[in-house]
Amino acid sequence: RGRGRGPPGAPRATNEAGERVSSGLQVVVHNLPWTYTWHSLKDLFKDAGNVQRADVIYGDDSRSKGFGTVCFTTKEEAEAAIERFHETEVEGRKISVRIDQYA
Repeated sequence: RGRGRGPPGAPRATNEAGERVSSGLQVVVHNLPWTYTWHSLKDLFKDAGNVQRADVIYGDDSRSKGFGTVCFTTKEEAEAAIERFHETEVEGRKISVRIDQYA
């Protein structure tokens, strides 16, 4: 993976079978308003804890795909975000928040 661009990332957690498992630090948010940016997503979720990073996913046409991710410092903060925001309404859209199984 790359050459000399800084230290490698933290090792991924695995189960007994050697399969990757979620870190539990990142949540995925579905059904975001189309106008949402990483900044508005971070501002929304900062009440749940210390947000390390927030991203909104965009398509090839530079338009939002309507979902994003938010990474927290602790698993407890990620769980608090799910409890606080899952199935709440944001700008007229009911959002879905769950642990990101791929992070």
